Amino acid sequence: MSPRSLCISGLVALVTLAGCGGLGSMPSPTQTNSQTHRRPPAAFNWLQPGIDSTHVADNTAESRLKTRNVSRLQSAWTFPTGAGIGWGVMVDGTAAYANSGDGNLYAIDVSSGSQKWKFATDAYGERGLTSAAVSGSLIYAGCNVAGNNQQQGLCAVKRGSGKLAWSWYDDCNCRPATFMITGPVVSGSTVVFGYYTGGAYGKDVLIALDATSGAELWSAVAGDGNNSLADAIPAIDGGNVFAGTDYGLCSFQLSGGTPNWCSGPNDLGIAPAVEGGVVYASTIQHGFYAFNETTGAQIWQYSPSSGNGSYWNPPAIAGGRAYFATYDSGPIYVLDAASGAFDFTAGGGSFNTETLGSPSVANGVLYATCNLGLCVYNASTGALLASMGGLGNGPPTISNGKVLFPCGLNRSAGVNDVCMYDP
Repeated sequence: MSPRSLCISGLVALVTLAGCGGLGSMPSPTQTNSQTHRRPPAAFNWLQPGIDSTHVADNTAESRLKTRNVSRLQSAWTFPTGAGIGWGVMVDGTAAYANSGDGNLYAIDVSSGSQKWKFATDAYGERGLTSAAVSGSLIYAGCNVAGNNQQQGLCAVKRGSGKLAWSWYDDCNCRPATFMITGPVVSGSTVVFGYYTGGAYGKDVLIALDATSGAELWSAVAGDGNNSLADAIPAIDGGNVFAGTDYGLCSFQLSGGTPNWCSGPNDLGIAPAVEGGVVYASTIQHGFYAFNETTGAQIWQYSPSSGNGSYWNPPAIAGGRAYFATYDSGPIYVLDAASGAFDFTAGGGSFNTETLGSPSVANGVLYATCNLGLCVYNASTGALLASMGGLGNGPPTISNGKVLFPCGLNRSAGVNDVCMYDP
């Protein structure tokens, strides 16, 4: 694939790119990753979509659920919400957090399934803004500040009480108003999300805020800025932010928003996950990719035979394999992570096992929501091990022998419950 050059013009308070580079061009020393993110060996919590800021969706700490006992999963509780939950459920050990398109962020007791608190985001719909991210004592979610749809931005909510800690929005005093394009991703002291600046000449940008205070750190135009940012949540690794744009997959420095490189196709469905110095990305129209994290050089590309790609769903990366969801009753494609060579498929081929969100992996088991509810596969062979729950939606969360996922979707009403299963 020929590289796409990156030439980004600045707006007020937006960073600019000093030069243009192509596929495989080396960033400057300040742009090169000094260290690549390594997930800790024991991750009890599932705090962001795909477990952490890299979105690889591999819980290496899971030991209770195995291929030989996962079929014994049974319903422990369900918690109703008033709309869809598009990006899964976050878990911090004792509480689960579901940001529903009904305009509420819910905290649910993991043991009982009872509501601990709810916070009114007043943000409706099932786009990426309905994802939440947990870090430290705060939960970050898109919101309409003070219930005003002209003040859409980000709210930081206290985990213990559900009370607002701070909120941020850009008051453009214009039409169309500003709005969130993607949900947030958090790394260290920085939270990043996609945003539309509003008005007749509004741009798609990445915004970075101080995670503790909500102070704006930087803003960077995504692609050419005109309907140019993918709805998929950006990923963060090694001091860089990775986001899908109309210039392809683009890398920005987390410290200041300076662009590093853009590579790959013009596909606004690009959804990244980062592991071991490689950015893996699904697309809607152009298949699956792997890029060098530092240079943007394309390592491999794979075009699935069933379906074009995935709706803003990043792959799961585990055990040397990359697991990509497809749509239109397509299966999960399992590829060799190093070479992109086809290994096997899991599910698909029928309405029942159509994958309805990003897959997740834990302890040799592959999980995906499907029209049967939750479809569970052997992560090494793709064999179906179990199905349960009834009409799932969004990526599953696996934590300490428990599986949580949005379920019971009423397609006409667009309503999800939160389902929790354990052995």
